Amino acid sequence: MIKQHIFESQSARSFFYLGLCILSWGLIPVVSKNILVELDNLQMLFYSTIFSCLVMGCIVLFEKKMYVLKTYGISDYAKIGGLGFLGTYLYYVLLYGALALTAPQRALS
Repeated sequence: MIKQHIFESQSARSFFYLGLCILSWGLIPVVSKNILVELDNLQMLFYSTIFSCLVMGCIVLFEKKMYVLKTYGISDYAKIGGLGFLGTYLYYVLLYGALALTAPQRALS
C-alpha cells in the first residue's frame, strides 16, 4: 500500500492555504492591539509595510521571478501605487487608528 502525502491533492492544499489565511486574518486585531501599546498607528503601518515588502521580495527571489518586475512600466507602477494607497494604506491607517482607540476587550471581540 502506497502512503499518499496529505498535500498531493490540489484541493487539500487549497483548503490548507484557506485555513492559514483565515487564521492569519483573524489574528490581525489581536496582534495589532498588542503592538499598538508601543507604537502609534502610522509607525505600525510603516513597519508592517516594510515586513510585507521584504517577505514578498523573498518570495519573488525564491521563485526566480525578478524578470516579471521588469515587464511593468512606470505608468503601471503608478497605478499599482495609487490603488495600493487607496485600498491598503487608508484602510490600515483607519483600522490601526480605531484599534488604538478601542478598549482591549472590544478589539478582541
